[in-house]
Amino acid sequence: MVFGWFKKHGKSSQQLPPTPPEAAKSEPVTRDDVKAMAEAMFPNEAPGVITSILDEYGTEGHELERDRVQRAVLVLSVGDIDKLLHNVNVAKQDYRDVLMWAEYPEA
Repeated sequence: MVFGWFKKHGKSSQQLPPTPPEAAKSEPVTRDDVKAMAEAMFPNEAPGVITSILDEYGTEGHELERDRVQRAVLVLSVGDIDKLLHNVNVAKQDYRDVLMWAEYPEA
C-alpha cells in the first residue's frame, strides 16, 4: 500500500510518494486506502471533491480495478488538481496507461 509507505519511511504527505513496483503489484488497494491518500495529497481540498473526481473512473463496465487505478491517478497527480483531472480522463480512455506510469515509472 503506497500510503503505508509514507508512514513507514517518515515522509510528509506533501511529498510525492514513490511507488515501488513490488509494493504496488503485491498489496491490494482498498477504498479506505484511496480516501486516505486523497486526503493526504490534497489537504486543502474537501475530501468529497477529490473522491468525486476520482469516482469518475469506475462508472463504466470496462473500467476495471477501480481502487488500484484511482491510487495510480493520485500518485501521478502529485497533489495537483489539474493533473488529477487529466489522469482520470486518461484512465477512462485506457486505464493501463496510468497503471504503467505509476507502477512502472522506470519503463
